[in-house]
Formats: sequence, C-alpha cells, structure tokens
Amino acid sequence: MQRSLLNSVVSMFLPKSTVYLKLMKNRLELTHIESGKTLSGTAAIPFSNDRLLIADNLSAERFAKELIAELLLHQKKFFHGPVRIVLQPIDAGITEVTAVERMIYQDFAFHAGARYIWLCEHQRPMSAEEVMDFIK
Repeated sequence: MQRSLLNSVVSMFLPKSTVYLKLMKNRLELTHIESGKTLSGTAAIPFSNDRLLIADNLSAERFAKELIAELLLHQKKFFHGPVRIVLQPIDAGITEVTAVERMIYQDFAFHAGARYIWLCEHQRPMSAEEVMDFIK
C-alpha cells in the first residue's frame, strides 16, 4: 500500500517520458515524443524468426533497454519519471495481433523498462500528435 502511494507521488513530480517504439524484424525504431529525438538500430543478435517478431525475448529486451537508455540519455537526471511505451509491431505479414502476441509484446515492453504500455495494432506509422492522441 505504501509503495503504490510512493509511486503515485513520484509520478506527480517527475515528468513522464513517452517512447514510441516501432518493432520490426530484428529492428527497433524509437522516438522520444517529448524531445522529438529518434533512434533506430538493427540487433546484432537476431530476436525475430519467420513467424514472430519477438521469438527470443531476452535478446529483444536487452536490445530495447540499450536503445531506450541511449534515447533518454539527454535527461541526465538521477531520478526520472516513469517510461510510457507505445508499441507498434510493423510487418507486412501481420493482419491481426493474436492474444499470445499481445502478451509477448506487453511482457517485452515491461521488461524493457516501461511502466505504462499501449499496443497499437494498425500498420500505419504515427506522428507524435497521433501517439499522444492514441494514449488519451
């Protein structure tokens, strides 16, 4: 009970960081909505296979943590607010996100450092304004 109260107080005083994460085969593209900074990279250790965008959770999470840390490096604060991730899986083969894939994506985002997670299931990339509208 006290921990949730502490988290609520911390969330009120520290700014939230919103990260728009586009997930592709063995590739991530991240945009920090508040600053507009964009970072992308291809994983040295593949995490996708022919059927799944995330087939190796540990490799994908490790890669995402590295990119998120690099993206948010500009904040240079000892304490930072909670990270919010809007995750969008992008692949030509995706017509529908299954319940199992939803769980994989949520678990991936949580372990990559997100406190709040939104899953965008359409294939059209979004602008910063569209991401913020999507959250609300």
